[in-house]
Amino acid sequence: MKTFCKQLQEADIESINFTQYFTFADDTLFVYTGESENDLENLINEDLDRYIGWLYLNKLKINVNKTKFIILKQKNKAVKNINLKINEIELEQVTSLEYLGLIIDEYLNWKAYTNKIISKINPMIPIIYQCRNYISLKTKNKYTLPFSQRT
Repeated sequence: MKTFCKQLQEADIESINFTQYFTFADDTLFVYTGESENDLENLINEDLDRYIGWLYLNKLKINVNKTKFIILKQKNKAVKNINLKINEIELEQVTSLEYLGLIIDEYLNWKAYTNKIISKINPMIPIIYQCRNYISLKTKNKYTLPFSQRT
């Protein structure tokens, strides 16, 4: 069940034209779709101005230096770069970003996320290998499965 404050916040922020938005703690993700890059650029910049106004009215601030955007696209399909600004500061366009531990890249390819998981598991492999004869299968699973599922 949503808290009363959360419901008020959502009702207030819904006056902005985001296609979709997701919030968790202090992380917010806005999702837009559109036919042309120019229309998207104008719509997003207008919404960013409204959002900054909403933040100001609610005595909140955004860290523009940590604010980034990504354009999801198909391989072998050229997409025009767009310029997004907050308070006349241009936002950085990235080819991948991390949101709540999940790495999203511009092609929705999971390679970077998979590599992150592998890099976390690799240091444990020699330790598990050395202990393999002394630990039951149940114990191995107890300690390795949760580790491999973390991000």
